[in-house]
Amino acid sequence: MMNLSLRARLFIFFSILVLLILAIVLLILASRKPTTPEAQIPTQGQLPGGTGVTPSGGVSVPEVPAGPQIKPLSDLETQQNAARQVAKIFAERYGSYSTDSNFENIRELEVLSTSRLWSSLSKQIKTSSAGSGFVGVTTKVFSSEIADWKTDSAQITIMAIRNETKNNATTQTRVSAKVGAVKSGDKWLVLDFAWQK
Repeated sequence: MMNLSLRARLFIFFSILVLLILAIVLLILASRKPTTPEAQIPTQGQLPGGTGVTPSGGVSVPEVPAGPQIKPLSDLETQQNAARQVAKIFAERYGSYSTDSNFENIRELEVLSTSRLWSSLSKQIKTSSAGSGFVGVTTKVFSSEIADWKTDSAQITIMAIRNETKNNATTQTRVSAKVGAVKSGDKWLVLDFAWQK
């Protein structure tokens, strides 16, 4: 008989042990029967999630309850929304400007204004001059309310937040304005505008 060192005997022992464990694992895996997808689908009763199986084998989907009914806006509500929207857009554009924009905010108001108001606004472009240093103002309307309503005119009160950056410092204030709007054809135009103190 050969004389093997202790190291060689331990190596042979652990190799046989590993082979034995591997053989057992392979036997266990081979003895398991594979499951097919058809075997997992029930033919009667309920599926998870509340869907059922019909006798023909198809899946029935439960009926989803109807949500709240959305009522279409009336003509009055549509007109009031349009008047409030033109007041909001006008206030945000008129109240947002910078010394670098060359009065672009006022030029954008021509399509939202009556000819009388535009005549007054366009004079601001000609007579205003930029001061020294950068000034930037952003106005964001957060609320609008109709104060007086007629079929062809409206008075709207708006509330806004104004952020002003001047000399590298930013201040935030709440402002309000009164907006007069008139209906011209099928659209609303701003007739007059005034910031409130």
